[in-house]
Amino acid sequence: MEYPEKSWSLSKQRLFEECKRKYYYKTFLSWKGWQPGASMLERKAYLLSKLQNIYALSGQAIHEEIKAAILQKNFSARVSFDKIRSKLREAWIDSTEHLEDWKRWPKEYNVLSELYYDRENWLRQKSKEILKRVERSLVNFQNSLSYKRVLQNEVEPIEVDENFPSFYFEGVKVYSVIDFLHRSSGNITIVDWKTGAKKPDKDALQLGLYVIYVLEKYPGVELSTINCVNEYLLSGERMEYKFSVDQIKALKKYISQSIEELNKYLEDPAINKPKDISAFPANRSSNCNYCEFKEICFTEGS
Repeated sequence: MEYPEKSWSLSKQRLFEECKRKYYYKTFLSWKGWQPGASMLERKAYLLSKLQNIYALSGQAIHEEIKAAILQKNFSARVSFDKIRSKLREAWIDSTEHLEDWKRWPKEYNVLSELYYDRENWLRQKSKEILKRVERSLVNFQNSLSYKRVLQNEVEPIEVDENFPSFYFEGVKVYSVIDFLHRSSGNITIVDWKTGAKKPDKDALQLGLYVIYVLEKYPGVELSTINCVNEYLLSGERMEYKFSVDQIKALKKYISQSIEELNKYLEDPAINKPKDISAFPANRSSNCNYCEFKEICFTEGS
């Protein structure tokens, strides 16, 4: 394929809203960067797209431990904490001692954006706080009602953080990764483990997308039987949601309008060919200091 597969996800839409230039780098410029014939800029964009910030890496590690705990019905917050701490230390070593190796084999190493962009002092100052967040999240997961129900065999798992689950909406593939989908007493429950701060409106929007995914993928499931839960692991809070027919219609309209807006930035929507980079303006703000593409974006200018 000459251009990336046309697809939509909530994370992609949020990236587009955050900064259209960043969206271009992540979606289009970096796409062929792994190929032997890639230009230097494409290769660089691909490498930068593989950078991880410390919060994202620790959150991903927590989700991996949660997935294993659900599948194995066995969990120790202490053991998982030690594993995640080791993973973060390994990322530090990758970032400081294996940078050249990462440039050759980027999938084999975890390089932290904070160290790549010389923010070592900041990272050292934050390290204890980040580890406390990890520890608190793991303890709150262990004590969560959703996990207790797993241990008590009250639920039947359907999906546990599957790889790239999707459905088609108006001819476009929509990706929707549910942390935990289970069945009990004739009802379907969607569980989302949150490792960051609570954002009720955005969090509800994400759950609504998951509901649409369930309705599309599992014919026969009634909307009235779908329950949604956000488990906030930093605070230990639990929030439950139900969606109405009108809310789901509104969400589908939102997806449709989003796809339509993204199409305006394509030279040829049929093959997902983007317009020139100049059509994707950079949104200059304080967020630029933390963007993984800062190196090439500041070089090019806006």
